[in-house]
Amino acid sequence: MKDAKLPPLLHEYEIRHLFYARDIQKALLPKERHFARTGLDFSVYHAPKDILSGDFYWLGMKNENVFAAVGDCTGHGISAALLTVLGMSMLNYICHNKNFYLPGQILSELDKKWIEAFQDDALEIYNNDWCDISFLFIDTAKKEVLFSGAHAHLIKVDTSGQIHVIKGERYPIGGWQLEKKRSFKSHLMEIKDGDIYCMITDGIIHQFGGNCNAKFGWNRLKSILNAHRHLNAKEITNAVEEALIGWQKNHDATDDRTLMLVKF
Repeated sequence: MKDAKLPPLLHEYEIRHLFYARDIQKALLPKERHFARTGLDFSVYHAPKDILSGDFYWLGMKNENVFAAVGDCTGHGISAALLTVLGMSMLNYICHNKNFYLPGQILSELDKKWIEAFQDDALEIYNNDWCDISFLFIDTAKKEVLFSGAHAHLIKVDTSGQIHVIKGERYPIGGWQLEKKRSFKSHLMEIKDGDIYCMITDGIIHQFGGNCNAKFGWNRLKSILNAHRHLNAKEITNAVEEALIGWQKNHDATDDRTLMLVKF
C-alpha cells in the first residue's frame, strides 16, 4: 500500500504549529534589552536553516560579570530545537545556581549533566546527541575575558588588525564518550579598547556559494571582521550577514547560522 499524503487541513495544522513552536523558541533567546543591560556592545546574527533552529545563543549576568554562549545542537528541526531548550536551561541552572566562573568548569559541568540526561540505566544503548558550544566569561572590573570551547573556536581581532583564533577542545558536549576523561581549558585574555570577540556556529563557514560552489570558509569570515573592525558590533554583524547572503545567492542554506560578537 502506498503512503497516503497528509490531508490538506492536517498539513496546514502542522505548519501552523511549527511556526508557533518557532515563536516559542525565539522567546527563549536573549532580547536586545538583555544585551543592553550588560553595558557592552553586543550584536547577534541568527538565521535558522528551516522554521526551527538547532542553534542557540545565550546570555547571563552574575555579580556584574557577563556570561555569553553560542551553541550548535545535533541535527535540524524539532529534535534539534528541543536540544537548544535543554542546553539553555542547563546553562541557566549551572551559571546561576553553581559557584562556577571559569568557562572550562561550566562546560565540564554542562557535559556531565548533558550525558546524565540521556543515560538510561535500563538500557545498554541510549541517545548520544551532542552540542558544540563557545563560552565567554567577561569580567568587566578586571577587564578580562575567559573563553572555553567544546568543538568550537573563538575569533579575536585587535585594533592593529591582528587576528587570533583561540581553539576549543576537539570534543563536543555530550555525544560519544571516546575520551577517558574530558576537561575544558579556560583561555584568559586581557581586554583592550577596540578588541572584537566573535563566536559562531559552523553553518556560517560551511555555507556553500560563490561561482565555484565553495564554502564561505574561515579566511573569508576573518577578512570581513578585520576590514570592518573600526565599526560598532551591529555594523560588523551586518557586514557579515550581507557577505553571506551575497555568497549564498541561489544556493540552499547549508545549516543553521549563528554569530555573536562583542566589541570593547
